[in-house]
Amino acid sequence: MALLDEWRRRSTWMTDAADPRRRAAEALYGAIIEARRDAGDGAIIDAMDMLGAHPGQRRYRRAATAIRSLAPGREPIDDAHALQRIMKFAPARRRDAVGVIARDVAGGDDASEKQVHAAKCRLHRKLKMKDI
Repeated sequence: MALLDEWRRRSTWMTDAADPRRRAAEALYGAIIEARRDAGDGAIIDAMDMLGAHPGQRRYRRAATAIRSLAPGREPIDDAHALQRIMKFAPARRRDAVGVIARDVAGGDDASEKQVHAAKCRLHRKLKMKDI
């Protein structure tokens, strides 16, 4: 019963207008709305990036990514040059060219088979997205 009472006490802080956390939340909400009105989402994204610059603050970086509407995780790999090299081959030879160029993209002779396979799959996927 004591746990239930504690949970009720902690979960009702948003309904109590005198609670300092509620006042702080309302002030922060007002500042966010005003910043969006003045500078759009860019101001909020920059603020989240600043908060996320410190170690252990990944949640702010993820929030900024969500506002940007980007998929969370790694930055996309730019394979434009590799795709242009593949396109120089005749259409009948492009499939074989992907394997050769994937080894270069993955790091040359020092690349492991796993890295080459990942690069090869990525290049095939990007070519398929271009309907080539």
